[in-house]
Amino acid sequence: MFTALLLKVMAVTFYYNTNSLSLKYSSNIRINKLNDISYKRKDNIPKKVNNTVMQNEPIVIAHRGANRFAPENSIPAIDIAGKMGYWGVELDVCSSSDGVLYLLHDPTLNRTTNGRGPITKKSSDEIDELKIDKGANIAQYPNLKVPRFEEALTECSKYNLVPIFEIKFLSRRNRDINTFLDIIHEYGYEKKVIVHSFNYQALEYLKSKDNQIRIMPIINPNSRLHGYMYAKSIGAVALDSRYDFLTKKIVQLAHKDGLKVFCWTIDRRQDFKRAAKMGVDYIYSDTIYPTKKEVKLRKNPV
Repeated sequence: MFTALLLKVMAVTFYYNTNSLSLKYSSNIRINKLNDISYKRKDNIPKKVNNTVMQNEPIVIAHRGANRFAPENSIPAIDIAGKMGYWGVELDVCSSSDGVLYLLHDPTLNRTTNGRGPITKKSSDEIDELKIDKGANIAQYPNLKVPRFEEALTECSKYNLVPIFEIKFLSRRNRDINTFLDIIHEYGYEKKVIVHSFNYQALEYLKSKDNQIRIMPIINPNSRLHGYMYAKSIGAVALDSRYDFLTKKIVQLAHKDGLKVFCWTIDRRQDFKRAAKMGVDYIYSDTIYPTKKEVKLRKNPV
């Protein structure tokens, strides 16, 4: 009885603290260069830490940021993920009709913003006028804009978060991938970022332009066309797969070949334990929080 009451109090306290963080956000976010930002973390930031520690426990990546506390793919969602101690955040990248890169998961603006229609058909001027109007605790984030790619890198750098970007919907693939690479190099992220996607042509083009960028095609490892051997053939640094496509045998083979294993999206504790037993290295999750061990991890083990 006492334990249950204590957990409720802790949950309410964290909910209040994370909501109070939103007051500093405005529609105009100043972009800083990477070398202007301090990596030092404050000791008084709120944290939600999973105290359960298992042998060889996977590292948890905040799926679309801390999307249970702030709208997905938003600057506050990245900020809260950093404060909670995540090792990395998984974010989605799309482009406008004129080639400006934004964070958005869907092909259209309908679900998360007050806009309508495909993002690839809208100009950057039009997108910059929109507001994110749906998502967790949206009332706490008035005038929240669809963030540009540069803003995401700036926010990740504050906490030394590893960004895993999924290439989603691009209006002109080669032009937009070149822009993506230019920005990564401008902000000093060429050795920090990880890029994954179902868009295999985009990944192949990206790799042809910069062989140092770490890529992971999102695959079914059992597929003959775009499976395990395909990931190896294009120089992937890891196997990135849906949870139920993986087996312990596949994970062991990946490790033998020098590949880490990422899987998505795990939100149930029993699935997390099964992933750990298989030897999975990283999971994407909306609901599982980082362990104390992970809070201390601020490096790129991939």
